[in-house]
Amino acid sequence: MPRGTETLKGDQLVHLHLVVSPDGSIRETRIAKSSGHSNVDEAALDMVKRAGPLPPFSRDMEKKDTSIVLPVHINITPPIATQEAIRPVSDKTRYVDPKTGFTVEVSFPFQIERPRSDRNYDRLISVVSVLKTPPVAGSSNELCSVGFKASPGNIQMTQAELNAPEALRARADAMVKIQSTLQAKIETIKTFQQDQATGIEFVIAPGFGPEHERIRQYISMVDRPAGRITVACATDVDAMPEALGTFRNLRDQATIDPK
Repeated sequence: MPRGTETLKGDQLVHLHLVVSPDGSIRETRIAKSSGHSNVDEAALDMVKRAGPLPPFSRDMEKKDTSIVLPVHINITPPIATQEAIRPVSDKTRYVDPKTGFTVEVSFPFQIERPRSDRNYDRLISVVSVLKTPPVAGSSNELCSVGFKASPGNIQMTQAELNAPEALRARADAMVKIQSTLQAKIETIKTFQQDQATGIEFVIAPGFGPEHERIRQYISMVDRPAGRITVACATDVDAMPEALGTFRNLRDQATIDPK
């Protein structure tokens, strides 16, 4: 909690004006619109400074200094333990659902938006990049979605059973079948380790939609006894090789820790 804000409550909003160079360095930082409280403003400036250099611009971005206005939310009071919360943690933003233990954490310049309803998930959040890098696909502002779905069948299995080659193969085959019905092409399938779990990731070329030839999708799935965490991201085909590292880092920051 910033000093001098003990009497404040709730979410305080500061708009910062940044000038960012193509190599990701921040050349200028100043207050674009104050929160009305100098200590909150200083805390927002300090948070961005501690975040350090940003990711370099992608190939499709213009190679010159770029000005952006960044909204920074600072929650003065700690969240109630029984409620799901999105809150800043240093230069990071964290979503926590205490009912399921589903947690997602991202670092600047990425931000978590409020959860939204989706019949395929128990919890689903969106992740956006305030610098628009990696570039998002199409007209959406969302770079990635991260969802959790409880699985009654998984509860009956150990993590070792969920990691077994035949179980992984069955999940991969199911994804191939789904994408085939969507006329999509799976370009790569790989497994990865996350703590004690083995997950599967896919890079997919969509089969239809506006300018679908220029879009690539990244989907990862990690199954645990509590359920499945799915990360789905989309970007431009030329940006995907560099974006993979970003998507995998986000994937590794999505965890489930049931109480």
